Amino acid sequence: MTDPSPATTPGLRVRIFIDFWNLSINVRNWRNDLSLDYSKLGPWLTARAGEVAAQTGQSTAPVVYEGMHVYLSYDPMKDAKLRGWALSVVDRFPGVQVVLMERKPKHAPNCPACRKSIDTC
Repeated sequence: MTDPSPATTPGLRVRIFIDFWNLSINVRNWRNDLSLDYSKLGPWLTARAGEVAAQTGQSTAPVVYEGMHVYLSYDPMKDAKLRGWALSVVDRFPGVQVVLMERKPKHAPNCPACRKSIDTC
């Protein structure tokens, strides 16, 4: 078997996965005045990944942005505007898919001996 020629070698396929809350909190802690443009974030991160791969000698193949998944949890009683923004704005950007998860209330732990719920310690 021979090595494929550079003309037929596909680029490095990059798909971005983002935890919305983790990213938002960390960006806010780093620079409170910074606002992220989710329409440009995926292609920008892809380009940076290609630069790092080239600088470290891991690959010189071109990078191909294949999409971005944004995972976001929300409280249906408090986060209606956030949910609306995620579905009507972010989810409509080309290549971006928003995955929403409704937050569920935490359950009290169970006693390991009797398996009953422990409401207070």
